[in-house]
Amino acid sequence: MSLTMQSRIILGVVAVIAIVAVVGIRLKNDESRAECIRRMNGLAEVKRQYRRTVKKSPEYIPTAEELEAFHKEPLEMECPKGGRYWIGPLRGNPRCPHESEGHILPEAKEP
Repeated sequence: MSLTMQSRIILGVVAVIAIVAVVGIRLKNDESRAECIRRMNGLAEVKRQYRRTVKKSPEYIPTAEELEAFHKEPLEMECPKGGRYWIGPLRGNPRCPHESEGHILPEAKEP
């Protein structure tokens, strides 16, 4: 086997490893984004229920403690990729620090 053939084989193996690594990273990012959106959807639903029940202004920004006391269960307030959600006013959706990576909910519709 010539040196050129060995070089081609090595480059081929390196290329395959790089492709597998990129695909693996993309899958992991897709999974964390999907889990983040699931958590934010849950938080958004608790905010809607809270607003209807306690009759607060749409501009009111509840604390995590208020929402957890209302919901009677702990809320998942952290993105799986890291960072805490911003709850924001009752009229809108929670926000993730990784919005630029697709961790975002469509804007909430006013009831």
